[in-house]
Amino acid sequence: MSHAGRRLVLLGAALSGVLLVAVLGVVLPAEQVPSRPPVPVSGTTQLVCPVPEDEEADLAVTAAGPLDGVGLTTLDGAPVPTEETDGVLTARLPGTAVLTAEGDAAGSVAGVVTRAGDGGADPGLTQVACQPAGATSWLVGLRGGEDQQAAVVLTNPDERQAVVNLTVRDEEGLRQVPGSRDLAVAPRSTVVVDLGPLLTPAGAMAVQVQTTTGRVTALGRQRSFRDGTATSSEWLTGTPEPATSAVLPGVPGGDGPRRLVLVNPGERRAQVRVEALGAAAPFVPAGVEGEVDVPPGGTATVTLDEGFSEDATALRVTGSQPVAATLLAGTPDGDLAVVPGAGPVGDSAVGVAASDRDGLLVLSNAGDVPAVVQVLPLSGQGAGEQVTVAPGTSLSLTGEGLGRVEVTSGAVHGAVVLRRDGLSTAPLLPTGAEQRLRAPLEDPHLW
Repeated sequence: MSHAGRRLVLLGAALSGVLLVAVLGVVLPAEQVPSRPPVPVSGTTQLVCPVPEDEEADLAVTAAGPLDGVGLTTLDGAPVPTEETDGVLTARLPGTAVLTAEGDAAGSVAGVVTRAGDGGADPGLTQVACQPAGATSWLVGLRGGEDQQAAVVLTNPDERQAVVNLTVRDEEGLRQVPGSRDLAVAPRSTVVVDLGPLLTPAGAMAVQVQTTTGRVTALGRQRSFRDGTATSSEWLTGTPEPATSAVLPGVPGGDGPRRLVLVNPGERRAQVRVEALGAAAPFVPAGVEGEVDVPPGGTATVTLDEGFSEDATALRVTGSQPVAATLLAGTPDGDLAVVPGAGPVGDSAVGVAASDRDGLLVLSNAGDVPAVVQVLPLSGQGAGEQVTVAPGTSLSLTGEGLGRVEVTSGAVHGAVVLRRDGLSTAPLLPTGAEQRLRAPLEDPHLW
């Protein structure tokens, strides 16, 4: 049969199928392709543990498995001494470091950098998780102005150059910022992009970081000043991709300003509902009047100075369009804690902080069913404590800032809040089975 003949036969068969459907109104179900079970992650996990330039900080590391395959070096490859006690690896970092994990620890290693500065350019209490490198990130809540200094800190842990573009939005929408495109980050190095000389922002900023070559870890650095003296220096970690719902865990209680920053990257106006997940029930914080209006392509800031008691809580935001959010929580003396959006902790997670600092473990349930959680020592040994977090509420547990959380049923978001020598908060870090297992990606063109 000729090629033309084959084409006519195939076309006739296709038309017959269309006519059969039109006449009978029946479509045979497509054959279901079975999903494939998750497979273990192999290879090496690499995380960047950030420290401000010319500063030192404390690092605490744990993993779901043995720590034998965990290593720590400076950016230029020099080994950093570590100690292991009761399943926790600790180190004093002389600067930004690279944390690597192989074997059983790959995919589940988690580390938090904690630093308390009394003066200089970076005072105050900070804690930040070691970050994976990637191709995109959202940094929400950076502020400029006379008493504020905002920067984007880009670190390239790899052996090849990375090239980065920054897209800046504020209350006026998308901004054209000179010097924000094609930023080269050399191998094993850090580049700090000070936003102050590049633009005068209208309100809070959101910066989308995207690489065109290679990968980087991207953090915001926010410095605050009073009468010319630095009062706070805090990291802003990336939020999840904009979505129609988000949870911000670990909102500190107590006095001080609270500012919720929302960004709407879409082309349609977003109406956003804001709720706090309190100790007994959800409530609308004072300062929120109805739904918050976020302009297309821009940011909006909501002042929540009142309505928070001494109890720590979480915020739940729900938008008519995808949004991303960060809360900025201040103290009366000027220190700042940054609360980014975060996903649920999964089946297992840890809150890690320096062992000499008292912490508050905050668990929040944004779902509709109770969540049952086992709270264990960081080593995972011992009976621990089983708690139930009711839907729409938050539960706070005191401790040393070190703890492992295992979720038996339901879903929770969590964070560790520190107050000694300042104020800081950091989300719990997933270390459970879903971190070490990945489902194979199906190629739809093969079926």
